[in-house]
Amino acid sequence: MKYIIAPGNLRWLNGWCKTFLGDVKTTLREDGWYVSQKELAAIGLVHLKMGDLAVEDFTEDTVIAWDSENMKDFLDGVGDDKLNIRLEGGMFHIDTEEIERKMTLVDQSNLVTAKRPKIEKLLVARTEIDLAKLRRAIKMAGKLSDHATIECDDGVFKIKAIKETGDEVTLKTPMIGELQSENCKSDFSLDYLKMIAGLLQGKVTIQFGSACPILFHDVISEHSWADFYLAPRIESD
Repeated sequence: MKYIIAPGNLRWLNGWCKTFLGDVKTTLREDGWYVSQKELAAIGLVHLKMGDLAVEDFTEDTVIAWDSENMKDFLDGVGDDKLNIRLEGGMFHIDTEEIERKMTLVDQSNLVTAKRPKIEKLLVARTEIDLAKLRRAIKMAGKLSDHATIECDDGVFKIKAIKETGDEVTLKTPMIGELQSENCKSDFSLDYLKMIAGLLQGKVTIQFGSACPILFHDVISEHSWADFYLAPRIESD
């Protein structure tokens, strides 16, 4: 079984997974590569679909895992030539016109495969979001607090942070795109919001509700996407 992939696509996939767990557990299928990982309060699901990949001599679905740091070191040294990737002798073989790399696969037993939460009915608000505005709001909120409130208020999307002293900052922008706009709000850890915002890179849609996880849907290309679920922050007694 052999895949042909652009280095940029593998860099993105590897970098995304490196942020979550370090090792990358991937299901190789005929229509693309599927990754699902969980990191405490966050779940990430990725599909790198055919169109961004080409496959030859496909046999059956195969689950593998590799060390993302080793993969990064290799990808940092290659240019933009297509990568020819195959499984052979229990090794991951990655070749370009000039470089041949054999990479040991890692033990999968400790890697958690995340499932998509069944919360569609709870996600009562949906809007497209400008990435620059999202990152700016998260950065500003982080100056005041360790968490932020994300809410829909009469068709307006808000990210708000309040300091114990009463200092407050709010980003406000109209809900746009194919939207739902039922009023709702939830609190989220700014550390996780910052992590996820740093991974987003395409056309992003946010879906959320009250006291339930938020979903960031990131369309990377015509063929590929990533979904990030983040659990709400729960106040402890």
